[in-house]
Amino acid sequence: MGIPVALDKILARIEIALNQNNLKINVGISEETPFVVDRERGILFSPSVWNGNGNAAVLVRHACELCFQLELFPEDPILAGFNAARCAALFQAVRSTPSAEPLPVWQAPMVAAQAPAWAELQALWPDLARHHGITPPKNVTANTAARLAALWPFLGPTEFLITTGGDTRLQIDPITGLNAYGCSPWPRPWAITFASSTASSISERGYAAAESARRRMLSAAVQEGIETSQNKEAARIRRAIADYYGLPPDVRILLVPSGTDGELLALGIALLECGLPGASAVPLTNLLVGPEESGSGVPQAAAGCHFSTVTARGIAVTKGAAINGVPADLEMVTVAVRTPEGAPRSGAAILADCTEKTTEALARGRRVLFHILDQSKTGLV
Repeated sequence: MGIPVALDKILARIEIALNQNNLKINVGISEETPFVVDRERGILFSPSVWNGNGNAAVLVRHACELCFQLELFPEDPILAGFNAARCAALFQAVRSTPSAEPLPVWQAPMVAAQAPAWAELQALWPDLARHHGITPPKNVTANTAARLAALWPFLGPTEFLITTGGDTRLQIDPITGLNAYGCSPWPRPWAITFASSTASSISERGYAAAESARRRMLSAAVQEGIETSQNKEAARIRRAIADYYGLPPDVRILLVPSGTDGELLALGIALLECGLPGASAVPLTNLLVGPEESGSGVPQAAAGCHFSTVTARGIAVTKGAAINGVPADLEMVTVAVRTPEGAPRSGAAILADCTEKTTEALARGRRVLFHILDQSKTGLV
């Protein structure tokens, strides 16, 4: 039986098409089971998947992911099944697409912050086992439960994973499916959005690269562990940046969740250079150019304060409060890049202000962290 037009449209969606990888897809099993996957990378869909099912895209994404997970874990189809189920559940959760279709009993446990306990996994497994064309084992082992718990933070679709490890700016509104900037973590080529690193929906090219990285890191995690996988991918990114800019081998590259985190990291490094707080410490002046045209949280980060209510590690903090360990004698001074009327100031005038404030700080026995604004929010350099 050929693939119906409605199903073909779902398969063509970028976030689903990238996960097909030459899968053999067909239609024609009973209505009771939405899809079945075999070990030969084949998926057989039920007519119910395209016949008005509000969860059709989730089911297709689930099937494609199960094929990938079975490749990673051919010796443990139960682990592959739960890995794929978590990906499918988060695929739907990040979109919050309303549907009249009842959700599977396993869906809520799969979006939890921690993996279900061994006994709960055993209770959930029969509903997932029906998607395997070759009869899988019936009992979830303690080893499978432990492996699932270890991989849990690493599991999920690309559009979910790229919203983690940052701050509240990346959080998706459950009503709109967009973040605070009106952007989505999956491609929306038809939408016109702003051009900041945060305020842009991911491009199709960017999504494809992120999906490749997800698969690469998960494959490496299976062989070498999560920490080694993360370190290898970070090293790969650093090498790519160094090669692009032609940097010498002794240049160290630090990866940060956002530009505002980068401001905070630069401040931390400068404070280490000044010595620990105390009688021998050299006080620091942080000279910030054009704060009104950088990220809204940059001035707070430059002053050693929390710029969000949640850190990149997911710890709740008070926005605007001083960060523990930042010395009380930290000083922040700013230089404007525009006049009070909004006209751009000349480079000579900006440099003169920077020189004056740097000289004055040095005369008081302070060290200076001096920023160069490469490009502001309105395009000034």
